[in-house]
Amino acid sequence: MKVLFINRFCWPDRVGTGKVLTDLAKDLAQDGAEVAVVASAATIHEPGRRLERQEDQGGVRIHRVIAGRFDRRKVWGWFLNAILFYPVALWRVLRLPRHDATVFLTDPPLLFVLGPFVGWIKKTRFVCWSQDLYPDVAVELGVLGRRSPLTAFWRWLAGWALRRADLVIAIGEVMKERLVAKGVRTERIVVVHNWADGELARPVAPEANPFLERHGLKGKFVVMYSGNFGLSHEFDTVLEAAKGLRGQGGIAFVFIGEGKQFDKVRSGAAGMPARFLPFQPEEELSNSLSAASVHVVTLKVGLEGILVPSKLYGAMAVARPVIFVGGERSEVAQVLREATCGFTVAPGDVDGFVAAVLRLKAGTGERQAMGKRAHEEFLAKYERKIETARIAELLERVAKGEG
Repeated sequence: MKVLFINRFCWPDRVGTGKVLTDLAKDLAQDGAEVAVVASAATIHEPGRRLERQEDQGGVRIHRVIAGRFDRRKVWGWFLNAILFYPVALWRVLRLPRHDATVFLTDPPLLFVLGPFVGWIKKTRFVCWSQDLYPDVAVELGVLGRRSPLTAFWRWLAGWALRRADLVIAIGEVMKERLVAKGVRTERIVVVHNWADGELARPVAPEANPFLERHGLKGKFVVMYSGNFGLSHEFDTVLEAAKGLRGQGGIAFVFIGEGKQFDKVRSGAAGMPARFLPFQPEEELSNSLSAASVHVVTLKVGLEGILVPSKLYGAMAVARPVIFVGGERSEVAQVLREATCGFTVAPGDVDGFVAAVLRLKAGTGERQAMGKRAHEEFLAKYERKIETARIAELLERVAKGEG
């Protein structure tokens, strides 16, 4: 089987779509598939760095294109970087040999609208691996008006392309419902959740964790947020709860990562017992994630099924309970209910967040039991090899015309 992936980011970027794409591409190649990727020569964390135009990584042939190098922290820079990727990526794809299946991810937004054209010209099966839904994200975040002509056009364009896909992979059941509402046939949609790598993220006991000692956290109850500080995440509830917990001894808030809201969160945490750290290297992931007593996952109301925070699976991989700040209908809330491994708190419910923290802090046995259930659920459903094997099977069927 020959598979081509198109997405703005891939290896060495290890966050967001770049991470799951790299994992899947390497696993497919390891199992004997011929895998290629078209991605940008720019990276997320090092804007000035230029990657090799062509490179083999883990058996995957990566073709990189020169697109925008504008400051992605600014809206106009992000927009220009995104818009410039479409034509150069399309040109590169059309010059490559034919593949059995061509998989479009969703970075930049609506990248998959190129799918019907590529499928027709290259005589390849068109697959959309939907990591998010646009223009829905932009509408819910207030970037686009709900009834603006541009929003209406983008919705029509997204629906037109999705309905022509041979397969649409959704990363959650709620997302599948939204795709069906866009007119995509149910039998063309398959839910495959994102994952964490159980080899990279393993449970580490506090007494054996050097991360706690290194950052002055030994003996503390650690409330941790680890991941992207994107606009889709809700932090006001977390910060207000941290203020309310200042008088409680032995509680520390730890924020790991970066993103558009990082500076806002750090400023809001001034004067609190909070630590801010950069993304941790892969070899430190087990220690950093296991340093948490409880992990925090957040999502703004209205984004249920439009986005699914993948940091949930990392928390489950290291056997830690989760406090989710978001809607009850969200995929994260559903997972926590099914596995009984955490609490869902509505955005703005500061008292509810504080109560969940104090309950877990006082109830060591309950906390450990929740962590154990989280880890068991992870091993059964959300481990990397399980999910990438499912996608491999789907792509094999689509490539043979069986999908």
